[in-house]
Amino acid sequence: MSQSQQLNSTLQYQSPFPCANVNGGIACRGTGGLVCASCMLVAYCDPFCRFQDRTHHAPYCTLPFLDSTWVPSWSVEGRQPTFGREGYVAPFATHKNIWGDVPALDILKLDQNEGVQYHKDLALLFAASGDLRNVIKTVTSLPRTFRNDLTITINDNDLDVVARNIILLLTALLSAKPEDAATRMIHIWYSAFIRQSDLEFLHGVVRPNIERVCSNLEGEDLDRLHSGTFSRGSYSGVNVVLPKKSWLALLKYLEVPDGLPLDQARQVRTAVTLPAGHLDYIEHNYFPLLPAQRICWHRFRLDGVLLPFGASRKPFDTPNPTLFHSANWPYRGDSQPIQGWGFGEVIKVSTGEASMDHYGKLFYYLQEVFVKFCRDLRSRNLSFCLYNQDIQHLARNLGAQSFARIELSNLSEEPYIDPDLVSRCLVPLLQVQTMNPYATLIMLFTKAVWAQINTSYEIPAMAKCAPTMATLIPQVVMPPGEQDPIVSKFLLGMGLIIDVDDLFDKYLDSNQAHRMNCDSTAVKENHTIVEKWPFRPKLTPGQYGTPGELAVMLSSAALGLARYVEYKSLLS
Repeated sequence: MSQSQQLNSTLQYQSPFPCANVNGGIACRGTGGLVCASCMLVAYCDPFCRFQDRTHHAPYCTLPFLDSTWVPSWSVEGRQPTFGREGYVAPFATHKNIWGDVPALDILKLDQNEGVQYHKDLALLFAASGDLRNVIKTVTSLPRTFRNDLTITINDNDLDVVARNIILLLTALLSAKPEDAATRMIHIWYSAFIRQSDLEFLHGVVRPNIERVCSNLEGEDLDRLHSGTFSRGSYSGVNVVLPKKSWLALLKYLEVPDGLPLDQARQVRTAVTLPAGHLDYIEHNYFPLLPAQRICWHRFRLDGVLLPFGASRKPFDTPNPTLFHSANWPYRGDSQPIQGWGFGEVIKVSTGEASMDHYGKLFYYLQEVFVKFCRDLRSRNLSFCLYNQDIQHLARNLGAQSFARIELSNLSEEPYIDPDLVSRCLVPLLQVQTMNPYATLIMLFTKAVWAQINTSYEIPAMAKCAPTMATLIPQVVMPPGEQDPIVSKFLLGMGLIIDVDDLFDKYLDSNQAHRMNCDSTAVKENHTIVEKWPFRPKLTPGQYGTPGELAVMLSSAALGLARYVEYKSLLS
């Protein structure tokens, strides 16, 4: 490191992009202009910094799956993969999804519906929200011309989800500066380990506000609902409706469990993210990805911190209490933060000379989005109300309220949910035509087409796709051998080019309740919020560029068979 350069224990994540020499945990403050040509994931300010950082960077840069010709070990060894053997149980089967795995959606799309000059108040309902990505995407997509009140109701039946959403919203609302709030949000949301300053913020700012509500609940019934309101300034506010027992439990999401040191927390997590005995399964997941994306995801599975690849992880020495609220890791080990955001948008973000740093791109992308969200909280009239209820109780508590948009995610596909129940409970909450002709209820189906392929799609029909796939995936040899990993890529690719409309119609025919055709509701033939198939290739086979588009589609984890359905009210 040049003597003229100063040392700092943390990295400044802004342009110009900093040197990747962390020198055992201390980051150089020079500008990274000399890229590692082998991986394109990091850049250094000069050859000396590159040399000094070699022992730190080499273990990643020499990983075999950085090679574009890499194939999984079972193929090299000519054996059957362990996940293909009888009785194999995939890892993560009993673990929760921690983040959304479908790109964030603006459920309002004001410019394509009510119009950018719309001057009435709006109310939105996220009935099965999962994380906050759709909420944040919707708010940050508002046109500048909309200055009226926007009320956003957010519900999920999982307290882990709701607790984290509450903490993240309070972090956005109560932080002094939007830039600081955005960085805190990234790490509280995605990083398994956070900085001591992040924990101090949770203890010094968020916890006292929640304790204030809890202090008023002494002697109250544990199951009785209580409302707590949080605000800062004259614009936005957060209202939380929970039973007393959940308010008390909320405090535990701010405390690192006793007896959970950093090393043990890391071991507990990596035992799930990189489970012993499941190398074939992990390599199976890596194979369709772009080489640099494999490395970025692998690094994240190892250290659990969402940062640019060359950034120092040393300050991140505290288990994230919103994730380690017990001394175990209950979340899926194959979750990818990048799945919850538009891959096409993320990869356009500059990371300087380190152009292949996908998670660095995601970091900068989220920082920009979250800063805008925090500024919107300080300049728009936004009201958030959070619940932790099932659909029946939610509908009962919302009473006579009505909403311009209702977003359900893929709730109706869950085996414990009766589609008729969804219709009975939520359709009455959708604004009628005379109130708002653009009011829309949005459902997502992620499993429907896969179910039809598995049960009814004939082998001859699949075989018709083979010649096209052979042109899109040039490496494929027909017929592929049993140990050829290209088979998995081949099947994923076929899922992107088969006739999905017919398959989805067959699914609806056998599940009429999802059509929700009745006197009060109908399917919108022309979507105005989101495309019916937003993650399918835009080019048809034979067009220039199709193989490249398919490669990105396969590597982005976008759900090519995910289908949105929009419904409208027929009432007036």
